[in-house]
Amino acid sequence: MDTIRVKADRFLFIHDEAYYARVDTIFILPDTTDFYIRKNNMERTQEFYRRVETKMSKSKLANVMYDYMFSQNSSSPRTEEFHEQRFTPYERESISAIRYKHLPIFGATVKDTTIYKPSKFSKPINKAHVYTRDWVIRRNLTFQSGDRINPEDLVDSERLIRRLRYIKEARVMVNERPGDDQADIAVVTQDVFPYSLILSPNNDNDAMFGITSINIGGIGHEFEYDYIRNGGSDFFYRVANISGTFIDGELNYSHHFLRTGAGANLERDFVTQQTKYAGGASLNKYEFGEYNYQPMTDTTTTYSYNRNYANLWVGRAFQTKIKSQFFGVDALTNIVASAGVEHQDFYDQPVISADTNYRYHDRNTYLLSIGVSARNYYKDRFILQFGRTEDIPTGSALGIVTGIQTTEFRTRLYVGYNYARGGYVGKIGYLNGIISLGSFIKIKEDIYEETTYQNGILKLGIDYFTPLLTINQVKLRQFVDFTFSQAIIPDEEYILNSQSDIGIRGVRGYYHRATSKVNIKLETVMFTPINFLEFRMAAFGFLDYTVTKNSENDFFGTDHFLGLGGGIRLRNDNLAFSTIQVRFGYYPSTPINASYGMINLATAASVGIRDFNFKAPEIIPF
Repeated sequence: MDTIRVKADRFLFIHDEAYYARVDTIFILPDTTDFYIRKNNMERTQEFYRRVETKMSKSKLANVMYDYMFSQNSSSPRTEEFHEQRFTPYERESISAIRYKHLPIFGATVKDTTIYKPSKFSKPINKAHVYTRDWVIRRNLTFQSGDRINPEDLVDSERLIRRLRYIKEARVMVNERPGDDQADIAVVTQDVFPYSLILSPNNDNDAMFGITSINIGGIGHEFEYDYIRNGGSDFFYRVANISGTFIDGELNYSHHFLRTGAGANLERDFVTQQTKYAGGASLNKYEFGEYNYQPMTDTTTTYSYNRNYANLWVGRAFQTKIKSQFFGVDALTNIVASAGVEHQDFYDQPVISADTNYRYHDRNTYLLSIGVSARNYYKDRFILQFGRTEDIPTGSALGIVTGIQTTEFRTRLYVGYNYARGGYVGKIGYLNGIISLGSFIKIKEDIYEETTYQNGILKLGIDYFTPLLTINQVKLRQFVDFTFSQAIIPDEEYILNSQSDIGIRGVRGYYHRATSKVNIKLETVMFTPINFLEFRMAAFGFLDYTVTKNSENDFFGTDHFLGLGGGIRLRNDNLAFSTIQVRFGYYPSTPINASYGMINLATAASVGIRDFNFKAPEIIPF
């Protein structure tokens, strides 16, 4: 243990906690605990002090030892703004050196680096594991030696490292050098075990299982092999943040009935609010196999078609000082402009004409978009993960997209609008919503012809989860997902079909046609204290309900579908394969020819929460 003397009017930072000493105070801490002591420089950090004192004064005093200090309640979500305050006192200092520390996979934690309690089974794995190379971590930092310390850069770097699939946790720490205006930066990371067997991987290929390594030789490259249910294989090779450019790349090769061919993708997002350029490119050539079900005869036939596909888009962000409470834009804002082109060339496809088989028409789509985006992130736990730090997006995005699409039979204009907003709403919980409206516009052939709207889409999506409720050692959350889709003056191209998501988990391979859909998903998750071989257990119950309507075909009319059930999820945050899920379902009403299982065993990958950054401009899908 170390005895730490903190002089009056100073801050002591321990991990994410900040303590203010009004008088000289002595702390006793483990000798390997990372901590920082900073003066309360009132003349240059008045705003910092006011915000910290306001936040800290809301919670009760921990015990007599903290009578002269305030402490933030660590159970509530915290914005990146609060986490930046850990680094605000160092803003005038420059970075002299950056060092990297890699914690063992099992038996260690970034919250307290003194803890190392591996089991006898996991200790050999720790010794054999090849840890992520320092240069891989370095490429994900938004700062370098010689830079002035910028709190935003340090917090962004933590988040960018955590987004890597092979990293469990990351922490950036500042070690001040006495007597000068320089400081050393320590980047502490903890890997996950990179090898895994995936059951029913979600790659749109109907695979039974997959084998993957997400951190080959510690260089951050990923390889995945999927075995397809009816025979065949899929191969994927992925690289995140190529050469420090924040460009993610993928090569893939498929050989099975549903898809045969190869493709390549490159993508660079607006990973931070300071990112100026984004873009992407895709190129692939596939032969696709399809099933054609005839309900009148209850027979299924197969057919295939070939497609060459190419896509390219670029985007530019401009920082502004725009703020509007009406649009929810109350953080650092960007105006974003982007342009994209998409080419699809079909051959050996079913017979087409001007008014049939629209989905197989050759087409070129040219789109432009402009919008405003404001976003921040909260640090929270027990949402999609089982206790790991999660970066939950908050903010808003408002965008307009327009362009032109040409096919071998027609040329149409397109215009669409999107508005998304999300964040924590007091004690109510987290709410994230989006509304989209778009339509094609038929080009007039003469001045007397009226403008005609075609294939319009109105969509509304709302995601919500409650605050974490703790009862003894059990933690509870309720999740609600609501979606509404309405096709406006649709043709075959814009009708919900068997390629779409009906909204009932576990149901697939159905025959259905609809022009509108309302879907509600309810899920209650109970995070338990049960821990077996470092697998934590959560129990869940779900109810999925969908109503569809077809205004163009009386055969379907209005249909109601329901699925309900529950199960358990086992998760070991130290492993790459995410979560083992056993789900029991009951489906009293499903679409025609649907397939489903009453019992399902899978490794469930973590899903994401809608962010507020702009990506490639696109036509709003049904």
